[in-house]
Amino acid sequence: MRWLDQHVDRSKIVSTVDSVITMSASLRTEEAIGVLPCVEGDPLPDLVMCFTTEDLSSGLWLVASKEAYQEPRVRKFMTFLGEHFPRDGKAATF
Repeated sequence: MRWLDQHVDRSKIVSTVDSVITMSASLRTEEAIGVLPCVEGDPLPDLVMCFTTEDLSSGLWLVASKEAYQEPRVRKFMTFLGEHFPRDGKAATF
């Protein structure tokens, strides 16, 4: 939102959404521009990436319920991903 506030006139915003899924659906059904993670937008052939910028970045949370985290396979996967996920914004290789 900070990036958006710096680059877009708030009076031009006609709607807002509260989830990536809703944003994706909105962009596919309306004449609009919005911010969407590449992992969501790249596989959608009916969306066109307008621009990229290094200014847009966000963290990623890998979460599990307490119950799920007690499962050894879940804990092992989360540990693996945490050790191999890039911290510098570059693509991960597994």
